[in-house]
Amino acid sequence: MSDQPILPPGANGGANGAANPATGPVVLNLQFTKDLSFEVPGAPEIYLNLREAPRIDIALDVQARRLQEGQETYEISLQIRADAKTNDAKTAFIAELVYRGVFTLHGVPAVMPSYWGKALGVINYNLVVKNGKWTIDTSKTQVSLRKTLLDATAKTYAAVDPTIAAAVRTEHESAIAYVKTPIGQSEFNLSSYFADVGDVSAIQVVNAAQADYVSKYVAANLPAYKSLPVLSVSAPFKSGFAGGSDFTDVKAGSIAINNAADLYLYPNTVYAVKVTGAGIKAWLEKAAERFNQINPALTTEQPLISTFPGYNFDVFTSADVSYEIDVTQAKGSRIKNLTYKGTPIDAAAEFIIATNNYRGSGGGGFPGLDGSNVIYASPDANRDVLIEYIKARKNLSLATDGSARSWRFTKVTTAGPVSFKSASGKLATAQALGLGNISVISDDDGSGKGLGIYAIDLSK
Repeated sequence: MSDQPILPPGANGGANGAANPATGPVVLNLQFTKDLSFEVPGAPEIYLNLREAPRIDIALDVQARRLQEGQETYEISLQIRADAKTNDAKTAFIAELVYRGVFTLHGVPAVMPSYWGKALGVINYNLVVKNGKWTIDTSKTQVSLRKTLLDATAKTYAAVDPTIAAAVRTEHESAIAYVKTPIGQSEFNLSSYFADVGDVSAIQVVNAAQADYVSKYVAANLPAYKSLPVLSVSAPFKSGFAGGSDFTDVKAGSIAINNAADLYLYPNTVYAVKVTGAGIKAWLEKAAERFNQINPALTTEQPLISTFPGYNFDVFTSADVSYEIDVTQAKGSRIKNLTYKGTPIDAAAEFIIATNNYRGSGGGGFPGLDGSNVIYASPDANRDVLIEYIKARKNLSLATDGSARSWRFTKVTTAGPVSFKSASGKLATAQALGLGNISVISDDDGSGKGLGIYAIDLSK
């Protein structure tokens, strides 16, 4: 195993070992093996009972991250994991490869067509014949957007092509019928309107499903780790980025597959990582960057929420874990009174955290999470794990599945209001959740997106 770069074809090393400059729209600067492993956790006993070829599940994951803001240089990571299981679901072996490359883009046309299918990105190329070959005339390349959502308020869309509609009608109707398949019941509303200020009604069931799945896998397949506590973190994936309608809102009553997609928005897969108590604190410090630093002495309004994405605001929802977030402190110094089972967490103690492939392989830039401490990279999607968990639970109750809040703000009295945004007209929701320190500043933030401005009293 080595992190030594392999130079791209045709790139000769100079006197100082550096590659000579390359040209072209996509330049491969270097490529390397980040990690290569082969494990047989049940050896040697597993071989005594292996009588036929195991079933092998292959999981592929590709991640991309910009190496420097404002530069078109990216690190692309390809992770391939093979899990081989016997007929009785025991792990025969685990093989994993993490391979990375650093690429630079030059003059490559690109378009970001809004989000949630609101537009189509179109790139028009003009072709000419040069020396008997078709070539792109880059001077005439055009990039544009074609809106599918014509009016967000009226919810009007581009006209449906009748020919295409007729061709896909059967599949379309089958898909709708499938996502409406019931999987369980809930006695309470599961929403993320106030997840930024403590509500866990839409997060706890996700954490419970992930922890249950990882605990069972570790107990059956990873004996070396079975003595370690299994915890789980998740985030409010829908937190108002696109406006007042961009929040999780699953009503009490029947829960269907499409509701599970509302609770778990992304097509991630379950990962389990091994961290220390110190690693948990560092993880939570990063998540706490969701908040701006609040100056208690200011009399003017201060917004609580920063530009840090809501999908990176990982939280625990376990009675075993408790901590405070002190928003008056600078980044990296906000987590206070972090305890595990009632006592200060041991910085050296080891834990297994159930999360997703995005976070476990380095997504979000969380300290210590770069793929090297993954003990299980499941081929199963978090959403599918959630669906199976709800099916097994059958009926969700607020006391058991939606109120285990592990964190709170450190109490502080502020001279002026501290504000945050959520969907308009939801104060009654906050009050029903027991958030008595929330009040309304304005039911309209002026954006035209259905958002209101709320205040939170941090002294309560």
